[in-house]
Amino acid sequence: MKSKSFVRIIIIGLALITGISTLWAQQRTTQKPGANTNKSKTVAVLPRLLDLGSVSCIPCKAMKPELAALEKEYTGRLVVQFVDVWKNPSVGKKYGIKAIPTQIFFNEKGEEVFRHTGFYSKDDMVKAFRDNGVRLEKAR
Repeated sequence: MKSKSFVRIIIIGLALITGISTLWAQQRTTQKPGANTNKSKTVAVLPRLLDLGSVSCIPCKAMKPELAALEKEYTGRLVVQFVDVWKNPSVGKKYGIKAIPTQIFFNEKGEEVFRHTGFYSKDDMVKAFRDNGVRLEKAR
């Protein structure tokens, strides 16, 4: 009985840490240090791709190497984030997603410019940014 309670406490603690770190990472990538939290004054430094999925869904697993390749090719030029919406349902709700994986594309100002649901290749993601007015340059 005591071991079950201990395991539950550990699981809840890990869930809280994951949630807090996800929120912290989102704020860091969309705001300059010391920026006002008022949404109208939020300033993004880099374009951002937010992939909302799950570590256990098959198309989401197929996206993992595509996202890694995108992140590597555009290091310092693009922020690539993954959020497991089964572990963090509030994030999925915040963005109103209906299916996973869903990729949300943000420009340098933090504005959503495009959204896609389902598997998306690295080349298609780069094209989506460019087609929606976001200029991406490869890392040097």
